[in-house]
Amino acid sequence: MGRGLVLLMCSVFVGGSACAGKPGHRASRGGNPGIRIHPVAGPPRAAPTDVPRMRELLRRYSKTGHYIVSTYDRLPTSWKLNNSTFNLGSGAGFGTYFRDDKVDNTLRYMNIAVHEIYHGFSSRMAYKLFAESGALYGRRGGFAVFVSGQPRLVKYTITYPAREMVGTYPDAARTYRFGTYVSKTAENQSTQGLGVYGLLDEWIAYYHTAVTRVDFWRWVRDESPASRRLLLDYVSGLHEAWVPYAEIKLFILHYLHHARSHRPDVYKAVMANAGFRAAFRECDDAHQALLVRISKLEPVVHAFARGKGVNASLVNGRLTYNGRPSKVRNAAYPEVVRQLSTERYRRILAALRR
Repeated sequence: MGRGLVLLMCSVFVGGSACAGKPGHRASRGGNPGIRIHPVAGPPRAAPTDVPRMRELLRRYSKTGHYIVSTYDRLPTSWKLNNSTFNLGSGAGFGTYFRDDKVDNTLRYMNIAVHEIYHGFSSRMAYKLFAESGALYGRRGGFAVFVSGQPRLVKYTITYPAREMVGTYPDAARTYRFGTYVSKTAENQSTQGLGVYGLLDEWIAYYHTAVTRVDFWRWVRDESPASRRLLLDYVSGLHEAWVPYAEIKLFILHYLHHARSHRPDVYKAVMANAGFRAAFRECDDAHQALLVRISKLEPVVHAFARGKGVNASLVNGRLTYNGRPSKVRNAAYPEVVRQLSTERYRRILAALRR
């Protein structure tokens, strides 16, 4: 997702989701608030956008995105579990992410909306799964994971705030998302309050961002005006999809690497959580398969773009415009990829995939 519009700091937590830039949900049970994030950049603004038309576009072009948004809308915001009542806030709706009616921005806003609504979906759906399964909600709660197929419930275990791993994280692999999700976030942002579970939820949300972008290729090709601005956004977004996949995967692996030495109780609890390990594997496998699809789609999209006057191409695997390398993959990305191949992270990955 593009840096300028997308980096609303997303949060999933016991009781709902919140992103910097929008009011979040908060669950209350006997007066105890859930984790919540304080907006840091003004909330999404209602705009003179034809929201029903945006919903119809999502329904027509992205089965997964439509499922996330429509299911979120239908899920109750009050639940009775284990003799306690949980009341959830309403959160920001789908339409609030469409800030204007410019067709060039349609796909950008669509990606943001699916990404952000997914966080609310993962929280609301968790209450539904707790209720249906009869599982004990317990002191920590849990969240729902949806990659494909059916949502699954993952219970929380003890964690530590993501910022605690700043001192041991490799300096050269620190991208701007490191600040967004690890080092500079508020105390009650999900990656602090829920640690590695918040990071996993972000990873899955970025997966759905990429799925939505791929799904909308038919719209770009067949229905959109295919303007220069829209094509630049689409081409760059496809090429950028590898970056959050690698970055947040490294955040998760380092979180566990750090925990093994500095928070062994956290490491033991997370690695013993079969639900977490299964969700990690599912997201990793799905993301890798999606990136293979994107690698095959990129040359097709570039040929289409060149026919519309946008001279995009791949040179040695790197996106170029008019022969000049694009900066859509940030300078730290090669180091992130290199770190993922090192032995210490390969050991953690093997343990997660056992």
